[in-house]
Amino acid sequence: MTTWMRQDIIEKLTNWQTGKMSTEEIFDWANDNWIPYEDQYEDNEYSSDGEYQSVTRDVINYLEELFRLDITKDDIPELLKYLLTPKGQYEEGHKELLNYFDSIDWDQRNKELKNKKPYSYWDRRK
Repeated sequence: MTTWMRQDIIEKLTNWQTGKMSTEEIFDWANDNWIPYEDQYEDNEYSSDGEYQSVTRDVINYLEELFRLDITKDDIPELLKYLLTPKGQYEEGHKELLNYFDSIDWDQRNKELKNKKPYSYWDRRK
């Protein structure tokens, strides 16, 4: 079991952003190290209705699913910003990130990535 720290993910995102890690390497790192139902998160909190929330968990999930979700280096600044969300302000930070994702032309991004490795490995692109 791992306890995930925001700083660890910030470091990996920065390595990806600067070219020290490739897209495949960040994906492999997330897949090889994240165990969703066993791992813990330094920033876990609960909503008023008892829902478990964690910025760290959200970002590692995006990285683990980046081929399917079409997450690219272009998204790193927003993911880094989200990781700076103060504890206790999850809902505000999450809303900002979702607003960012809503602003993306996903059909266009899908077309751009359709034949680009490693995104082309995803079955829906056939």
